[in-house]
Amino acid sequence: MITLRCTRKLLQYLDKQSLDAPPPPTNTLGNWYANLIPTVLGDLILLTNECSLLTVAVPTDLLEDFPTQFKIRVLNMLFAVGIPPEVIHQEVAAMDPILYAKTASRSILGSMNDLASHFQYHAYRAVEEKNFSLSRVELDLNQMPHGPLDYQDAANAARELLSNRKSNLN
Repeated sequence: MITLRCTRKLLQYLDKQSLDAPPPPTNTLGNWYANLIPTVLGDLILLTNECSLLTVAVPTDLLEDFPTQFKIRVLNMLFAVGIPPEVIHQEVAAMDPILYAKTASRSILGSMNDLASHFQYHAYRAVEEKNFSLSRVELDLNQMPHGPLDYQDAANAARELLSNRKSNLN
């Protein structure tokens, strides 16, 4: 079980009620933060993990099946950054159910604002170059250093957090 800590704008967009005191997450990475961001290629729901700052994005045209699309994006990103399949499977399975609550960290929101501007820039460039891969942008941004992580990248932070789960499987 995880909680998506959504901005007020996204909670309204998704038509979700916010829990006042959600229970602790059951996965290793913890809860995720979410915001709606516009790009020239269409709106995205930007999702950033609270512990590692690992970030994925779901296009709003896939909103009908949003929870599944979110988990697929997380699964793909974890695979892309080198997490073993058995660890990925356990992490994604532990994300059910998904609860919704308001944001609770200005620091994470600040990191998300920075990431949102990068997504918007890549989308703008893609219009000019007529090529855009959401997965490629996600991977590039997850390999970018973050100040709140002592200038470590999000992919490495996620690998470190999930390495404990791998050692527990052995």
